[in-house]
Amino acid sequence: MLLEGRYRLLHRSGAGTSAELWSAQDELLRRRVAVRVLPPGRAGATERFLAAGRLGARLAHPLVAAVYDVGIADLPDRGRTPYIVMEFADGHPLPEPEPAGWRRAVRVAADVAAALAHAHGQWVAHGNLSPAKIVLTDVGVKVIGFGVDVADDLDAPARDVHALGLLLAPVAGPGTPAELAGLVRRCLADDPARRPSAADAAGLLDQIATAPVPPAAEIGAESVPAPGSPRRWTKRTTLVAGAAAVTVLTLLAVAQAAPGALPWFDRLPQQATVPAPTDGVCDEVPIAQRFCAPVATPPHRPPTTASVGPRRTTRPGVPNPPPTPSPSPSPAVSSSAPADSPSPPESPETPASSPVTAPSSTLL
Repeated sequence: MLLEGRYRLLHRSGAGTSAELWSAQDELLRRRVAVRVLPPGRAGATERFLAAGRLGARLAHPLVAAVYDVGIADLPDRGRTPYIVMEFADGHPLPEPEPAGWRRAVRVAADVAAALAHAHGQWVAHGNLSPAKIVLTDVGVKVIGFGVDVADDLDAPARDVHALGLLLAPVAGPGTPAELAGLVRRCLADDPARRPSAADAAGLLDQIATAPVPPAAEIGAESVPAPGSPRRWTKRTTLVAGAAAVTVLTLLAVAQAAPGALPWFDRLPQQATVPAPTDGVCDEVPIAQRFCAPVATPPHRPPTTASVGPRRTTRPGVPNPPPTPSPSPSPAVSSSAPADSPSPPESPETPASSPVTAPSSTLL
């Protein structure tokens, strides 16, 4: 069958009391689509059916199946039939949740709650949420079938939250987080005003789904404190230990910076002084007591050259050669002294009172 010369119906993939779901091909855009068709014998619901399609076209969310087109077409053996063209969700309907897979069910419920929160923000409600309206695809969850105008029914969002609680009720049993059971009780409250919003439910479900849960083997009786046992103040103990460490480090810094500031904690000597033996002989001292001071090496002094004066000889008994005449005036010499007599020594090593003299015959 071909709708409006564009949408070719391939096969029926599902049927319900409110609509039939067909897999179709968009001949114009050449893509797979899903087409919802009103069942035969429900001509009186045409306007409501088309209005639901127009409401669904308001929504643009990755978790909501988009609505592409609405209209009325003449079908063989059916006459004028309203239809809604939607995004094709390639997957399978949500199976009944099991308690063993509560974490996966919570993740799916978090996505469904996020889709509901987006729709409620656009003043659109689902009105008939059930596992058949939730499709699990390779890219995530797709919710189909939105069609209630919140402006006409203000309690419709609360009914969506109640339906979400019914989806989670089978998994909120023993062995699951207490927060999950508390959320289910709030969603199933008799008073719609006491039920949480879809946005609040989505946030809490996301926290429950991502919270780490320790293995059952690590949860034993020893991990639960016995009644009347003292509580462990881990934070207080850490703070006390840190304060004590800071105090000790402060005292060490003061003692090193100001010797004598702490009489009971004075600074230790940095070097040990070992006295040298008084006699200077190390060989006479036992080996265990040999502590000789190192011999100090005299500093190197460069040799000095006298500007004037005779050259001294180191040979004993040989007089020094006469001094070289100096241009400067010299003191007068006594006439009684022989001309070839040597001048008195000027070296500090030789005493001036005992000059060295030798007969001229001994000169080489």
